[in-house]
Amino acid sequence: MAESLLVATPDLRRKLDERLLDRLKCSALAENVVLAQAEVKQLTDPTIRKCLDELRDAVYDAENMLDEIAARVLKSKLKAQHKKSIFKHISE
Repeated sequence: MAESLLVATPDLRRKLDERLLDRLKCSALAENVVLAQAEVKQLTDPTIRKCLDELRDAVYDAENMLDEIAARVLKSKLKAQHKKSIFKHISE
């Protein structure tokens, strides 16, 4: 799979990045639902409290990764727009 991404067009890579980002967002939302349900149970069960703390850390890490991916996608889009603008001015 990684090798095929190397030869993929920039548009294909961008679409794959966006699909991955959407899937990661969906996973983060599902994890947040689990966190919300566990919030109540943690008051009476120390095992759930420990698992909840670990899951909360994992969710925060995942959200940070999503932010980083989104920033990279935006940066890539801005670079592409800038290149188009430069080529447009050169060809005029």
